[in-house]
Amino acid sequence: MALNLSPLRSIKTRIALLMLSLFLVSVWSLALYVGRTLRQDMQMTLGQHQLSIATFLATEVQQHLADHLRALDVAADSLGPTMTANAAKVQSALDQRPVLFHSFNAGVVVVDVQGKVIAEAPALGRMGANYMDRDHIASALREGKTTIGKPVQGRTVKAPLLAMAAPIRDAQGQVVGAISGLNRLDKPGFLDQISSAGYGATGGYLLVAPQYGLVVTSSIKSRILAALPPEGTSPLVDRNRRGFEGTTIDVDPLGDEVLTSVKQVPLAGWFVAVRMTTAEAFAPIAVMQRRLLLATLLLTLLVGVLVWWALRRQLAPMMRSVQTMSQMTDGQLPLRPLAVEHDDEVGRMVRGFNQLQATLQQREAMLQRIFDTASVAIFLIDQGKCVRQANQRMAQMFACQPHLLEGSAYLDLVHPTEREVAAQNTIALIASAVPSVDLERHYLRADQSDFWGHLTCRSYVDDASGESMLVCVIADITERRQARSRNQRLTQLYAALSQSNDAIVHSRDEIALFQQVCRVLVEVGGMRTAFVGRAEADQLRAVAKFGAGIQLLADVLLPLTPLAPQPRGLSASAWCSAEPVWCQDYLNDARNEPWLATAAQLGWASAASLPLFRDKQVVGVLTLFATNAHVFDDDMRGLLLEMTTNLSFALAGFAREAARRAGQQKMSALLESVHDAIITSDSTGQIVGWNHAAEALFGYPAQEALGHPMTLLMPQRFRADHEAGMQRVRAGEPLRKSGKLLGLAGLRKNGEEFPLELSLARWDSAEGWFVTGVIRDITERKAQQQRMQLSQRVFAQAHEGIVVTDAGGNILMVNHAFTDITGYAQDDVLGHNPRLLQSGRQDHAFYLAMWQALTTLDHWAGEIWNKKKMVRSTPSGWIFRRCTTPLA
Repeated sequence: MALNLSPLRSIKTRIALLMLSLFLVSVWSLALYVGRTLRQDMQMTLGQHQLSIATFLATEVQQHLADHLRALDVAADSLGPTMTANAAKVQSALDQRPVLFHSFNAGVVVVDVQGKVIAEAPALGRMGANYMDRDHIASALREGKTTIGKPVQGRTVKAPLLAMAAPIRDAQGQVVGAISGLNRLDKPGFLDQISSAGYGATGGYLLVAPQYGLVVTSSIKSRILAALPPEGTSPLVDRNRRGFEGTTIDVDPLGDEVLTSVKQVPLAGWFVAVRMTTAEAFAPIAVMQRRLLLATLLLTLLVGVLVWWALRRQLAPMMRSVQTMSQMTDGQLPLRPLAVEHDDEVGRMVRGFNQLQATLQQREAMLQRIFDTASVAIFLIDQGKCVRQANQRMAQMFACQPHLLEGSAYLDLVHPTEREVAAQNTIALIASAVPSVDLERHYLRADQSDFWGHLTCRSYVDDASGESMLVCVIADITERRQARSRNQRLTQLYAALSQSNDAIVHSRDEIALFQQVCRVLVEVGGMRTAFVGRAEADQLRAVAKFGAGIQLLADVLLPLTPLAPQPRGLSASAWCSAEPVWCQDYLNDARNEPWLATAAQLGWASAASLPLFRDKQVVGVLTLFATNAHVFDDDMRGLLLEMTTNLSFALAGFAREAARRAGQQKMSALLESVHDAIITSDSTGQIVGWNHAAEALFGYPAQEALGHPMTLLMPQRFRADHEAGMQRVRAGEPLRKSGKLLGLAGLRKNGEEFPLELSLARWDSAEGWFVTGVIRDITERKAQQQRMQLSQRVFAQAHEGIVVTDAGGNILMVNHAFTDITGYAQDDVLGHNPRLLQSGRQDHAFYLAMWQALTTLDHWAGEIWNKKKMVRSTPSGWIFRRCTTPLA
């Protein structure tokens, strides 16, 4: 490899440029820093100088304005007494004050209270003119203040004027006129220090009245009475308008960058500005920067030449070493240590390279040993898809000699089922369409046995030839894949077991459960086919099925009798033996001979049949088919046995559920047939049971009562006690009034209260505890009791003697009046016949007619002679009435 480098890629050039760049950056940074620092210092110095000038001028203007205003006030005081006389006296008094003419170069005028000129000096034809429109005149007359007016263009003198006015007062202090002094700004006056002086070539002075937006006077004649720019257009002017004092650099309204110093004139509300363009102010700095630039350029050129010469001399040994290494790389020279010319940094670098070269040669030998002893196959594939180089492990993995592998086609090593995909991947890698592949691939050994390998392949470009190559690594994962497949089957069967348990919980009948379990075993458990068979007339029929070949199972009948010819199949064997039957290699098991063709067509490689029990009796067989042989290992068998155990428990549960439903139906029929209301509530107090008698009694249909609290049926006064009782029961206390007959009141849907009898009982189930109440409406009984109580009071308190007998004529009851009339106590006559009262005066025919009337007419009235207990007969009137009671 020839060492032909462009000048820009040479290390000497790059180091020289780097050093030169560092020098330039340093020098230029220093120049910029010095220039900026000098500018800041000069700005501070010039600013202080300008501000002192502005302060001096502002002080002078302030003093002159105060003197002029004071002269007007003195003149106004002397003219006060003359204002009441005629204008001639005012003119005469004004002429006697020549000092005013020296202070005001445009003269003095006196006006009356209407602003009309009544005296002037010198005479310029202003007599009779009205100056009420001037702000200083109006302020003096109306406000009585000595005022400096707005600079204006004079109407008479046709020149810029600055006017001042003072009020003239009479003896009573009333304003009777004003005196005004006028100064022409274009003639010498007290503002000459500003208007006549100069400040550099581009500088100048300005006296500004910001309240009027005017330049009062300036050393720049064109700026006298010039209007200021509107607010918001010039930050410099806006800042000065707001009373700023100091020095700043900004752009003036003319567009020049200026250094401006400002000082306020408080008496007039004006400010003095001293300005100079920055180009003139900082001209020395610009000259110094140009000279510094020239010096920097000269230094840069000198340093560049010196650096280039020094680098060329110092790097000459390194460049010779680089040339030698390039020749060894190209093969022009054999590998050998480089010569060390000097014991400096370059010499140390060469010695380091020699040591590195020796280390790399040792590591290359070590890597070759690792390559040959690696536990994975490592090989290279060239653009022709041929194996270029392979290690010993690859020869062992493919059962082939290493020299036979090298040069062989890689695709010949791939299993025929994957060669097309492998060819596409190889082409894509060589073309760099994909950077790498990481996948599992099926391979074929020289002895035609197969195995699974994990392939990692990445493309690279060979530095020597520039050819695209593939470096590949294969790890034998056959055992890992088998273990993964087994774990996957177990995971699927675990999921199937879980879902079959859900089916057990939610299924309502056996056939639906069997169908769900078959579906889950195929869709989730990874089985090929599943069916459940049940006995029908000594034959096994598939009552539920799912998966491949279920149409073939529709009409299959398997004999179950012990004398049935062999073979009878796995399912029948499991039924007859009541034991699981496992078939790990279905296609090679003699028991399956009649079904081998079907099994090969449907992909059945292994099978299992497990009996299903109910009350220890076989009632069905679950048969499974898998696509792989030797699937049913111990773990798989354990899960399937657990599933069939759960299914057997579910079958017993279905039987118990059927019995429970039958009993529940009987109980429901019984509850609906009774005339008493029967209501059940759960532990939360919600109604969960409601018969037709309850609906009739309370007026609520079942759909309106179920799920509502029991307090719905109670008057308000009973509800608190009911809730307290329920809380006690929830806390673990027994139901206090269980088994007792309680007399309470109920509340119908229409709001009507009624008396009732209640009997309570608590019972427990898997869903929790419940309370059932039997309720009877005792409204009629209460009414009967009230009527009986009323009758008893009438019976006991009547003044007539009353006797009650049964159908046989035996005395059941007598009242107190009977005892008083006859003398017989109740105990004397109970159980006896009323004939004990007979006196003998009526014959047998009389009594026979009386009883005949009672029998036919239910009553008899008349007079009978009875005898008292003291054997004395007395007549008495009797009324007999027959009545019927539940007892007679």
